[in-house]
Amino acid sequence: MLYFLYGPDTYRLQQKAHEIEKQFCQKSGGGLNLEKIDLTGGKITFQDFSEALFQRSMFVSNKLFFLENVLGNGQFSADFLKNIKKIAAVSDIVVILEKGKPDKKSALFKALLKQAQCQEFPLLKENELKVWLKEEAAKYGASFEGSALSALLLAGNDLWRLHHELKKIASYSKIIREEHIRLLVKPKVEPAIFNTIGALAERDKSRAWRMLQRHLAKGDSPFYIFSMFIYQFRNLLAVKASEGQPATLTGFKLHPFVLQKTSQQARYFSLAELKKIYQRLFNLDWSVKTGGLSIEDCLKTFVIET
Repeated sequence: MLYFLYGPDTYRLQQKAHEIEKQFCQKSGGGLNLEKIDLTGGKITFQDFSEALFQRSMFVSNKLFFLENVLGNGQFSADFLKNIKKIAAVSDIVVILEKGKPDKKSALFKALLKQAQCQEFPLLKENELKVWLKEEAAKYGASFEGSALSALLLAGNDLWRLHHELKKIASYSKIIREEHIRLLVKPKVEPAIFNTIGALAERDKSRAWRMLQRHLAKGDSPFYIFSMFIYQFRNLLAVKASEGQPATLTGFKLHPFVLQKTSQQARYFSLAELKKIYQRLFNLDWSVKTGGLSIEDCLKTFVIET
């Protein structure tokens, strides 16, 4: 039996691999007939794998093989393709793991789609990510309150990180509130967001608009982009208000990179301007949460009016 698991969401991909391994071990009574082979570096040949797969033993009924980076190994990939029907027909289980975006035009990829049980693991979209977070929180007996769920998206969409952050938060409180997120989770700050805010700071709305479209085109969540606007303008307000009193920034615990960029951008604004912008962000955020404005219109409005 042949499985093909692939995609950039390595957390869910690995969870599926664990599920297959667990089921196999329960049926076979242990993991002695389990092999995990990483083909990075080309140390293991197809001949090595073939001998292990097709060599039968009176003491082992079935075996389970996990193969990583098959498509990235030229010779192994070519030999696997030649023997794919024979491999798919064996009673043993062969699981191919491709972490990332494989070349969907390659002959082996197309053959795997026909011969294997396939499952793709793309990065979760906004609504899917929220569902996943709720389900993950429930595993720890926790639930989200108010805007906490949206606030957690500041950490990005890396499920490995979100899994650990959620576990940490749930051990702190079973009712997860936004203040818990702000206290315990450091936002994932994409350097590109500073360029977008820099364009706004320089009053270059056309450049800011192009950068916003670039964020959306590459798949950045509009909720994430807006949350980063809130995060960074809050930082700008704090830095501007603390001019001459740097000790007041201690509670913010900003990363040196973020502090450097924020200090540079704060020069373009007066304190009064930043207070008005932050109030505008608050009003737009409220409109989105109450259904009065879509998140896309919210972003457009903010860029146009800032």
